[in-house]
Amino acid sequence: NFFDLGGHSLLAVSLLIAVEEQFGVEMTVAAFVEGGATVAAQAAYVAAARREQPARKLLIRAQPKGSRPALIFVLPGREPLFVRHFLSWLGDDQPVVCVVGPAQTGRYFDRSRNIEEQLDARVRAIREEQPHGPYYLAGYSLGGILAYEIAGRLRAAGETVAWLCLLDAESPEAARLQQQAVPNDRDAAFERRGLGKRLQGASQAAWFEARGFLNQSGARALGMAPPRFRAALEVAASRLAKRAALAGGFDMDGALFVALRCRCRPHDAPLQLFTTAEQVALMGSPTLGWSETHQGPIATHEVPGQHLSMIGPPYVAVVARHMAASLRAVQSGGQESAA
Repeated sequence: NFFDLGGHSLLAVSLLIAVEEQFGVEMTVAAFVEGGATVAAQAAYVAAARREQPARKLLIRAQPKGSRPALIFVLPGREPLFVRHFLSWLGDDQPVVCVVGPAQTGRYFDRSRNIEEQLDARVRAIREEQPHGPYYLAGYSLGGILAYEIAGRLRAAGETVAWLCLLDAESPEAARLQQQAVPNDRDAAFERRGLGKRLQGASQAAWFEARGFLNQSGARALGMAPPRFRAALEVAASRLAKRAALAGGFDMDGALFVALRCRCRPHDAPLQLFTTAEQVALMGSPTLGWSETHQGPIATHEVPGQHLSMIGPPYVAVVARHMAASLRAVQSGGQESAA
């Protein structure tokens, strides 16, 4: 298995690009995480893709086994790779199901479709997988906003949402208020929200992960000296940027566009909120605006890292450890962890 052998997100993306270039078949990160992380599985995927277009489903089982109630991780797009960082902390007995966005072309976040329609599709997929609660939901950033609204819809349908975890997700209302506080100029508004710093943080996080790989003798395993490996990494990054531009890759502009159009209905599901100091400072609120929207209890946890680096090594270990403890306590019928 690719990940058991020490594979990580940077190598995974490079591998999928190589598969596409060699065989003319696009293997999604979702398919790779769910069952294509071996040579045999990749070969089977390529063969099937050449026969017919693979189905683009909304549910991806990142951890299909386990006796505990499933954790439903809501993602804004279709790429669940970062969720793997949480699996070891959640344990082998914790099933994890990712709810992803619909298949699309162009921009990463589809602005042409009504956000209500996108939420309706996700709720239907969740209820087909698990018709009744209690539900356990989590989401990061825009995925957290979607998870909050999904929880509200489930509550309105009479279902129990026993646990809701938001990772550095601001409330849409707080985001709208902040957007109105700057001139109606997109670049100025984005600069105010610190998106440039977030992108810089993402670049640093990627290099930290690559450097950790080098420290584990990964470069020697590839027959490369560290300077050569870094040069190769930068070439790969430029290729990824081009590919993302062509395929409508990660779209910070689109994420904000979708977030500002969400109208989250208040509800009282127990809320675990993980924040970073960066996001708290940007929003000017220790609860990222949720205390003005949410009607139930909120347990806040400030964790290390920046918005984009909190879901990758080394910071994700802190987030995942507390998240797992809280989830287990609720599933076992105890009180939510305050750790």
